[in-house]
Amino acid sequence: MRLSYLFTAFLAGLSIASPIPNPGPAGAAELEVRGHRGGGHGGHGGSGGKGGKGGNGGNGGSQPAGPKIVETEAYKAAHAKHSGLKENDWYYFTVKTPLGQSIPGDAETKTELQQLQHRLGFEHIAVVVGEVVYTESGKGKKHHTIKKDFKATQFDMVKSPENKTIVRSPNWSPQPQKTLAYGGTTTKSKAERAKKNIPKDWKEEHPEYNVDTNSCNDFVQNYIAHL
Repeated sequence: MRLSYLFTAFLAGLSIASPIPNPGPAGAAELEVRGHRGGGHGGHGGSGGKGGKGGNGGNGGSQPAGPKIVETEAYKAAHAKHSGLKENDWYYFTVKTPLGQSIPGDAETKTELQQLQHRLGFEHIAVVVGEVVYTESGKGKKHHTIKKDFKATQFDMVKSPENKTIVRSPNWSPQPQKTLAYGGTTTKSKAERAKKNIPKDWKEEHPEYNVDTNSCNDFVQNYIAHL
């Protein structure tokens, strides 16, 4: 009995001392498969990110080409002398006729012209007053166009055959043979008031031409002073 008991106790001791076996290859494989399944599902969720390709639609949402810009000859001439032209703003320029060119409608004598030429250095002078106007057409369409214009009036004074003062105010259009020079800015109210009053007032105050006190330059300088 004693030997049997000792043998049994010995076997029990061996069992307790034996370490717990690690999971075999099959167990490890099962853990790995489980891990892949869990991560795989997350990866499929990431595929949903493909919806982000819809962002390519952004190419279709690119900004359309800007409008076509058309500039009139009057705008080009004014802009060449003052690059800061702005829509709806008012400006004035002087237009000088170089020496040797005739002035249509002017009855100044050769002697009077020579006196002016000697004093002023040019044949004739006028003042041009106008507004920068933008006109849009085809807005919202493929043919969207903006036309830039300088709508201006030219004011000058000449002598009649009867030695009377004549004030003229035609619409202005640039003439390459004449010299355009930037004068400055003004306002709509000043420009309209000058256009309405100065020609009439000047003729009343200076009914007759005088090379020293009532020449084209005297008129223009007075006009500019009111802008």
